[in-house]
Amino acid sequence: MNFKTLLSIAAIAAVTQVTGCAMVQTTANLETPVVANPTTGPVVKIVSVTDNRKFVYPHEAGDCETPSVDSEQALKNTDLKARAYARQGRCDGGEWANHAMEVVPPGQTVSSKVKEAVVSGFRKAGYRVSDNDPSAIPVTIHVNQFWTAGGMDGWGVKYINTYTVELSAPTGNPRKLTRSETDKFIFGRANLLDRYSEKGLAQLTNDTAISLKESPL
Repeated sequence: MNFKTLLSIAAIAAVTQVTGCAMVQTTANLETPVVANPTTGPVVKIVSVTDNRKFVYPHEAGDCETPSVDSEQALKNTDLKARAYARQGRCDGGEWANHAMEVVPPGQTVSSKVKEAVVSGFRKAGYRVSDNDPSAIPVTIHVNQFWTAGGMDGWGVKYINTYTVELSAPTGNPRKLTRSETDKFIFGRANLLDRYSEKGLAQLTNDTAISLKESPL
């Protein structure tokens, strides 16, 4: 068996790992960066987190950024949508290529994971986060987008994480943190949607810290 044949087999296996039918909803506990709370510095308080993501059904072929659900009934399920961060299958295909949802555990939401990432970003930038300090600057978080998708890319596969998060405080103009990153490779293993969602949350922490250092509240 020559190298070209081996490469073809590896590529097909990688694509199969992304495109294989997964009819059962998957639950994963997404980890976020942990940063110690500073003992000094400006103080902030997260007063609200709003999930503004718009879900669609059916999924449109080639759309790797818009959240989608796996049925019309699911469009009315606010709990499912609040917990959903991805769908198994292929974002480059239509609804036929997308399968079951990937969600965080009951009691958690995507917005709560985003809050954790943003709080770590504040701490990384030197801000102390406290719910009890009366001098704390109130901060609101709007999750306008957070989604992870996988699909085919030539001989291999790709994973995409997209987010748009807006932070507002009375001390300055709203700041929008937005990013879309794609990783492409031939060799892979089954279902990296949770890993790339965690990667997006870690990047959100970094983007929050950078934004605050460049333009403090």
